[in-house]
Amino acid sequence: MKVKKSKMLNVHPDLIDKMKLHITEGEVVVNSKEALIDSGLSPVLFYLPEQKKAALLAAAEQESLTLQEWIERLLDKNQGV
Repeated sequence: MKVKKSKMLNVHPDLIDKMKLHITEGEVVVNSKEALIDSGLSPVLFYLPEQKKAALLAAAEQESLTLQEWIERLLDKNQGV
């Protein structure tokens, strides 16, 4: 399961166990009052000319990926990041 960072109040312990079991990225942090689902992701913001952005979007679309997925794969292949 992939989720955005969020807080949940009064969560049943069984649900927390299931979330921990099925989460694929990030972590579930629990304290006495709430459960925090932390995606482990951090935003990166940069600006490009519109033409370059369109070219990146088209390249990602050709591989049926989101722009984020496409850039992550590109970085993994080229930088070993």
